Amino acid sequence: MDSYLVTQYPVVIEVAEELDWKLQYNNDAGDWDVFWTDFGIEPDVLIKMHLFQKISHYPGIHVIARKNLLGINLMNLRGKFPD
Repeated sequence: MDSYLVTQYPVVIEVAEELDWKLQYNNDAGDWDVFWTDFGIEPDVLIKMHLFQKISHYPGIHVIARKNLLGINLMNLRGKFPD
């Protein structure tokens, strides 16, 4: 499995190596299975993705990943769907 990594956390690289993933650091390479980044994904990467490719972050992830925003959005949903 090929993986493209942009991370500041050594544990991510260690785990990928333990899984025997081929690591890529060239952002022009399009032959990856997992794209791991600590930040958001650029739209041009999303457009070029194949169905089998997976990413660690996607646009809008902060809305459910941050507790305060998740709480606000769950309360909004409760108001729209009271039952």
